[in-house]
Amino acid sequence: MARDLTSDFIAQLSAGRVQPCVFVFLDFKDDPAYLWSGVGNISWNGHTWLGAGSMGAISSVPETNEIEAQNVVLSLTANYGSLLSDCISAVRQDTAAQIWFGFVADDGSVVADPYQVFLGHLDVPTVTEGGDATTISVTCENPLVDLQRASNRRWTNDDQAIEYPTDTGFNFVASIQEWDGIWGKAGGGTASKSGGGSPPPPPHYQKIK
Repeated sequence: MARDLTSDFIAQLSAGRVQPCVFVFLDFKDDPAYLWSGVGNISWNGHTWLGAGSMGAISSVPETNEIEAQNVVLSLTANYGSLLSDCISAVRQDTAAQIWFGFVADDGSVVADPYQVFLGHLDVPTVTEGGDATTISVTCENPLVDLQRASNRRWTNDDQAIEYPTDTGFNFVASIQEWDGIWGKAGGGTASKSGGGSPPPPPHYQKIK
């Protein structure tokens, strides 16, 4: 698979000594989080990224040629109780999560340009409380997971009006449910089961002569 990598990034891949790093963006409720795997703050891409250091962990970022929803799990461990309430109130399901892999130069700057290895959205957090520390884990879901979910849309006039308010193509869907005529027959057919006669033909209905 071809990757759009800069010459500086490619040079780091073959260098004898490198400082790899990971950048994580999480679209939290009130204040988006910009985190990186090092210690202290670092500037990149117009933002200041807060170092998670040894408190942060990330699962492997899988790659496959199959059409599968591969997820990533992010974890943050700390020894203060406010982490629990802060994370639960901050994480919003289905908001953006992005991960980049990159390198830091000897002078502390970010080598251009980190490569985005994941783009998806957040799921609900999981909390694990230990003796002296609390670990918050958040699953970042691949967009392909949406293919496994029901759309909850309907073939009705009300549903059609959500996106196309002036479309009348579904006006007769409800009456068709009770119609027991023969499609294409001149005159419309027999009376409906409700006893009210045949409903008007659907739009674009043409009689066969």
